[in-house]
Amino acid sequence: MSDALSCIVCFEQFDEVNHVPHVLRCGHSLCATCLPLLPQRLCPSCKQPCGDNPPKNFSLLHILSQASRPKIPDPCTTCKTHSQPLRFFDLVCDKLLCCDCFAVDHAGHQCLLLDEAAKLVAPEVKRLKEIAKASSTEVAQAGAKLERCLVEIKEKKNTLAASITQTFAAVKRAVQQREQALLSQLDTAAAMYTSLISEQQKKLKAAQTSLEVSSNIPDQISHAQLLQSRANLISTLEKHKAAPPQLAPVHNGKLAFSHTFDKFRSELSVFGAVSSGSPVKIEFRYPSTCSSEEDSEDDDDEKENASKKLAALRRWSKEGSDLQQRIRKAKSNDEARQRAMQPQRHPSTRGYK
Repeated sequence: MSDALSCIVCFEQFDEVNHVPHVLRCGHSLCATCLPLLPQRLCPSCKQPCGDNPPKNFSLLHILSQASRPKIPDPCTTCKTHSQPLRFFDLVCDKLLCCDCFAVDHAGHQCLLLDEAAKLVAPEVKRLKEIAKASSTEVAQAGAKLERCLVEIKEKKNTLAASITQTFAAVKRAVQQREQALLSQLDTAAAMYTSLISEQQKKLKAAQTSLEVSSNIPDQISHAQLLQSRANLISTLEKHKAAPPQLAPVHNGKLAFSHTFDKFRSELSVFGAVSSGSPVKIEFRYPSTCSSEEDSEDDDDEKENASKKLAALRRWSKEGSDLQQRIRKAKSNDEARQRAMQPQRHPSTRGYK
C-alpha cells in the first residue's frame, strides 16, 4: 500500500504540496517534481509515452486525504475510559459498559448484554416515542395558534391605530371649530363696543364744538353783539345742562378670555383607553397514550410485565455473574499465556568455571 502511494522515481510519498501525483497515459503516477525530468517523456515503469500535460491523480489525492485524517472513535459504540467496544448495559447505573467496566467498576450490578437490554427497554422506548410524537403534535398546534394570534394582533393593531387617528383628527377639528367660534365671539364683542365708544366720541365732539363756539366771544364787540352772545351762551348751557353728554366711557375696553384648560388637559389625558385583556395561562401536560377506560387494563398488564421483567432480571443477573467469572478467568489465562511467551532470562555465567 505504501508503494502505491509513493512516486516510482524518487520514492517519496505523494502529498498535496511538494509531491502532487500526476497520472500518465499508461496509468502509472509520478510526482510533479519528477515529471519534467523524465528522459524522452517515457514512463520509467512500462516505457510507454507519458502524453502531454498529464492531469493530477485526484483519486489518489482523495485516498491520501482520507488516510491522513485521524480516526475518532464513535462515542456511542466505544468506551471513553478504556477505548473498547461497549457490550453491556448496567440496569442499576443506567450506563453502557465495556468488558473492563463490567468486570471492575460495575461488578455485582445487574448487567445485561446490549441485545438483551435493548429487547427489555424496547416497549418503553416505543411508549416514550408515542408520548414524544403526541407532545410534538400538541406543541406544533400551539405554535400554529401563536402564529395566528400574531397575525390577528397585527391586523387588530392596524385597525385600532386607524380608529385612534380618526378619533383624534375629529378632536382636533372640534378644537379648531371651538377656536374659530371664540375668535368670532371676540370679533363681535369688540365691534359692538367699538361702535358704542365711537358714537360717544361723536356726541362729545358735538358738545365740545357747541361750547367752544358759544364761548368764543371777542373782547371788542358791540353792545348788541354782546347781548346776542349772552343769549346764545345761556341757551347753549341750558341745553348742555338739560342733556349733558356722558363723559365716562360706555365700556372700559377690558375684554377677557376665560378657560378651564387644566381640567380639559386632565380629561384629555384619560380620554380613550386601549384594553389589552389579561394574559392567558397555558399549562402543558404530557398527553396520555391510552384512554381512561383502558387504564385499569393497562395497570394489570403492567403488573404482569413487571413480574416477568423481574424474573428475567434475576435470571440475567445470575447469567451476568457467571459471565463475569468467565471474563476474569479468560483474562487470567491470557495474562499467564503472555507471561509464558516472554523470553526467559538466564543467569549470567560470569564467575562460574
